[in-house]
Amino acid sequence: MIWIKRFFTDLGGTYVDSLRAIKALPWLFAAIIGWEFAQHIVEVRIGMFESQEMGRAVADDGLRMAFGWVKMASIYVGAFFVIRYFISQRSDRSLAPLG
Repeated sequence: MIWIKRFFTDLGGTYVDSLRAIKALPWLFAAIIGWEFAQHIVEVRIGMFESQEMGRAVADDGLRMAFGWVKMASIYVGAFFVIRYFISQRSDRSLAPLG
């Protein structure tokens, strides 16, 4: 049963860290959300939400995929900056260890 307690402790910590990151780096989250919105605009323009058949037919559309790749790359790069921000806030951690 200890794993259940650990799971919910970690889950709560994840939410708290997410809120701290949004508060500390709002421009980063605004950029990611903005790109997500742009991808949805592309999806609406290509007719992805008209019907299930149309959604399946345009699921591999090149423009939609390009926006998706950029979105995912921005999330990974954003995570890098969030981690660097959190580490830089701790006095007992170093961004450039000697080893």
